[in-house]
Amino acid sequence: MAWLFASFDTSVFKPACKMAVKRMELKKNSETAKMRTLKKEIVGVLEAAAERPGMVELALIKVEGIIRKDHELQALELLQLMCELLYERAGLIKACKRTDAPEDLLGAMHTTIWCAPRLGIAELRTMKEQLGLKFGADFVAVAASDKSSASRVEPKVRHRLTMPTPPLEQKAVYLRSIVEEAKKDIDVAELLRTAECVLGSSGWPMPPAGEPRGPGGAMPPAYSPASGTPPMSLTAEQLEARFAKLSHDSGMSGPGARRM
Repeated sequence: MAWLFASFDTSVFKPACKMAVKRMELKKNSETAKMRTLKKEIVGVLEAAAERPGMVELALIKVEGIIRKDHELQALELLQLMCELLYERAGLIKACKRTDAPEDLLGAMHTTIWCAPRLGIAELRTMKEQLGLKFGADFVAVAASDKSSASRVEPKVRHRLTMPTPPLEQKAVYLRSIVEEAKKDIDVAELLRTAECVLGSSGWPMPPAGEPRGPGGAMPPAYSPASGTPPMSLTAEQLEARFAKLSHDSGMSGPGARRM
């Protein structure tokens, strides 16, 4: 019955934050390796499609996997910064009242709780449990909900982990990025036209409305992980600045785009 008297414990919460960051880094490395293999397969399929137009459909199916993995990498990048911030602010969380969660940490706490059942990382579940012990079941329920107006889950994370089937235009942009990265002379637009796929009026699809665009207008910026000072050596203020910059400036919606 000891669980009835359990309370928020920084000696449990802080190690969980640290380990969650490490687990996410391992997950990112694993998914990046899978993406590298999948990109090679896609290039091979596109090369074969010059003689067999029906292969284009297979490339479109495979690139959907790239898009999903890319979006997950971007979500993990943001979530890592949030876990680092919560690690630094664990003392503040412990000191505050049950009914007075720190306003500037609501986004990080809600996002961590929301992601806990979606990413298969045990330490996120531990963090969720600890936050539930501190702020109560209602707090957790609001954070975990997809419908509550009080939810402060980071929209970019929510979008990237619940994305619908990508539209043809987005798939085409990713295919072009993969071909350029592989330095192959493959006309993706022509392959799609040959396969009777519908493109935009310009002859080459642009990113979906609202997505960031890189040089030339058509290509979103490549994803690249945060670099520089190791996460756990940053101060809380530096973590907040990194999170704000990554969340506000990057948009992080472009092709998978760790350069490999």
